[in-house]
Amino acid sequence: MPLTSPHRRLWSLLLLLLLALGACKKQAPHSEMFTQIFKERGGTFRGVSLGMDLADVKQKEGVLPKHDDEWGYVFESNLGGKNRYFLEYLCLDPKVRKVNAIVLNILLEEKAMAADLFAEMESDLRSKYGAADGNLGNLKWTQEESNLIVTLRMLDDKKSISLNFGALQPL
Repeated sequence: MPLTSPHRRLWSLLLLLLLALGACKKQAPHSEMFTQIFKERGGTFRGVSLGMDLADVKQKEGVLPKHDDEWGYVFESNLGGKNRYFLEYLCLDPKVRKVNAIVLNILLEEKAMAADLFAEMESDLRSKYGAADGNLGNLKWTQEESNLIVTLRMLDDKKSISLNFGALQPL
């Protein structure tokens, strides 16, 4: 039995809908380690924004820093085994105490684990900031309109990753 004009339109619309749904890309879920490091979305990193009062950082992190001085805070966290990271929130002026830089250093036991995490971080940063300058293992994003520079580096030992967020102009 031949399809009538309304049936053809219905099938055509259904086919277009299926094609459109198939073209939608789902964001792959992040690894447990990535999620633990990045903690929450929003702000510049982990819910903290450049320019934020350092006092508010302690509240966002929810733990006391390992090191606390006039220039900022250092937090340390275990990622399981000998894997860990150090997170620094730094200010330029101890009298103002505003976050001017965020420095993350990740130390991992295995090169393969570091390579996987680096690739995941790079993908996430590219989706947020676009194309990067630099080469494999040493990337930089500059966002002049938001006064932000971001660097992602795989260190020489190939088991350590450094991620830095900084203000292009002092805050």
